[in-house]
This record gives sequence, structure tokens and C-alpha cells, in this order.
Amino acid sequence: MRILLANKYYYLRSGTERYMFNATRLLEKQGHEIIPFAMHHPRNRPTAYARHFIDPVDFHRLDWRGWPQAVQRVIYYRPAAKKLAALLNETRPELVQLHNIYHHISPAILPEITRRNIPVIHSLHDYKRICPNYLLLAHGSVCQRCRGHRYYHAPLQGCLHGSLSWSLVAGLAAYIHHWLRIYQRHVTLCLVPSRFMYDKMIAFGADPARIKVIGHFLFLDAFEPDFTPGSEIIYVGRLSPEKGLRTLLRAMRQLPHLSLTLIGEGPQRPELERLALDLPHVRFAGYLAGAALQEAVRSARLVVVPSEWYEVFGQVVIEAFALGKAVVAANIGGLPELVDDHLNGRLFTPGDADELAHILAEMAAQPARLAEMGRAGRCKVARQFSPEIHYARLLDIYRQCHKPGG
Repeated sequence: MRILLANKYYYLRSGTERYMFNATRLLEKQGHEIIPFAMHHPRNRPTAYARHFIDPVDFHRLDWRGWPQAVQRVIYYRPAAKKLAALLNETRPELVQLHNIYHHISPAILPEITRRNIPVIHSLHDYKRICPNYLLLAHGSVCQRCRGHRYYHAPLQGCLHGSLSWSLVAGLAAYIHHWLRIYQRHVTLCLVPSRFMYDKMIAFGADPARIKVIGHFLFLDAFEPDFTPGSEIIYVGRLSPEKGLRTLLRAMRQLPHLSLTLIGEGPQRPELERLALDLPHVRFAGYLAGAALQEAVRSARLVVVPSEWYEVFGQVVIEAFALGKAVVAANIGGLPELVDDHLNGRLFTPGDADELAHILAEMAAQPARLAEMGRAGRCKVARQFSPEIHYARLLDIYRQCHKPGG
């Protein structure tokens, strides 16, 4: 099958691209042809189709002169539609799979696809289809004010980058796309990675018949496990408020006998470093990837995921399991679908530093139990998140889209 993949980035930038490139590898191994569509960027992977990519935009660096372009990009970017039309005419794909296209590419590309009677699958990696700021989060707390298409709450809350103007544009775009029914008219099926996200989309008015749950996957042979618990608690991820890191540092104040290493970068790092000035057992390792990241996790005692937003899945959890580590995670979003309490890890109440401290201390003191949990976690990945299972499910979904009325 010839499949066109559309995403704003074509280099490894976040979990979205990690999944997209893993899926590309999986599909190509099975003989499918993958055609990318994205923005130009110096870090892009090489592709023969780069001449069809669109001009890049960095919204964070735009001044007032760039606002007309920004509004056009977010709402309906016709140059993207023109570029994609040329790519569709040249390659004639049998199916298009979208990832994150919202503000940088815009849904203007959708009519060009359906005009050619090509099925469209949209893989959702966040809540942008129902929330102008992607996260169902405002001012550090879970937020569902826009439910029922009440997108005027976005500028009222200033919830996109803390900016009234950006939040106004995002809210306006949400209204326009809703009134045009742009996604409803042109997307055949949506894919979500957790049952929690499925339920949340339905609660916000999505058609359950047009949403399928398909978790992410790992090439397990690329993860060499070490079930022997090391000395450090490890956090891996973005350093930003929704990740619950203030709660984690409050918990660590009660655990001076345990060491914590935070792996990752993000806008909250300066604040977190100030909060940890008198915590010598807390270390910031910065961004790690590849073999260095795997080695850091493999040598950990356990992995902690203290999120305070509705995580859509939890890629860090299954990667920790694959490396043989137990996980302590907040009981929120899609995380409890991965962490089976007392079997491969522990769950705690989001934002409860005392409960988190108690669980971390209890688990760290039981190395034999941690090893058992690590083995249970790796078994879960092999049983539920293998490439073979993912491919069979994905192929079934692709075939459904090609059925009449599918």
C-alpha cells in the first residue's frame, strides 16, 4: 500500500515523531511505501519528496509583522493545500495518515485529499481536536471549560502559552474549524492511543464509530533489560508544569536518603533548579537520547512519572518496562492503563507529595520486589505492545477505511 504521512516535523522532536518514524519503519518492513509531507527544516531526514514540503514557521519568534501569516497558518493555509495537491498528483497514495498538522500546516490540506477519494486517518497525539491549547490544562490544573464547543474560554483563560493574543487566535480557529466541520467531513477515522482518550473524545462529542484505540509499540529487541535495581530514581521527560515535577521535588524533600535524576529539558528547568538548591540528592542531567538514555534508565532503581495532566498514553512507561524497571506513576489519563498497581509498579494520587514520598520509600526498600515488577512490565510490553500486534491492528484499520462506507 502507498501511504502518505503528514506531520509538521520530519525530524525526531517529540513522542509524536518517535511514533511516526517507528510506524514508518514497521510499515516499510512489510513492503508498504511511505510518502512524507511536512515543513522544511535543516534537521529533516532525507527524502525524495522534500521539494513538496512547505515553508517552516516558528510562532515563538514572530513579531507583530508576522501576525497575518500566523493567523493564516493556524486557520487555513492555502499554500500547504497547493503543495500537497502536487504531491498527491505525483504519488497517488491509497491512504493518508495525519499526525500533528494543526497550526503549522492547517486543515486546509484535507479537501485536497478527499477530493481524490483517498481515505484519511488522523492519529491523535494530544487533545487539540477538542482543546485549543492541546492539553486540557489551564494554569497548571486540568481544564475542561471548552467542552460543548465553548472555545471562548481559551482567551478568557489565556491558556495558550499564557498569551491572550495566541489564545484568541486558537479559540477563533477552533470555532471556524467546528463551524466548517472540516475534520468531521474529511477524516475517515481517528486513532487514539488509550481508552482514556477515547472516552474523553466521546465525552466532548466525537462520534464513537469513527474512533479506534490503538496503543503505541516498541521494537523490544532494541531494549536490553537490566532487572537488578540500581541506586537512583529516574524521571524522563519534558520539564514543564503539567508533568508534576514540583510535587516530585516536594516528595524528595522527605527522602534525603534517596537520589533523583531528572532527564530532559523544558521551560520549567530554571524554576525547578531553584527549588532544588537545597536538595543535594536531586540532579539535573539535561537532554539524553539513544544509548545514553537507555543506559541511564537501565541503571535506575525505578522510574517515576508524576504527571498532573491527562497523559494520552505514556511512552516513557513502556520504555521503562522494556528496560526492566518498575514505574511509579500518577493515577491520571492513560497511565493506569499501563501501570498495573502492585504488579509492574505503583499508582499514586496526582499532586499528592506525601503519598508519592511514601510509595517511593516503600518501593526503594524492596529491591527483590522491584526486580519482579520490572519483569512483569517487560512481559506486558511483549504481550500488548509488540510490532506484530500493532501492525496487525493497523492493517485491519487501513482495510476498514477502504471498505465502501468505511
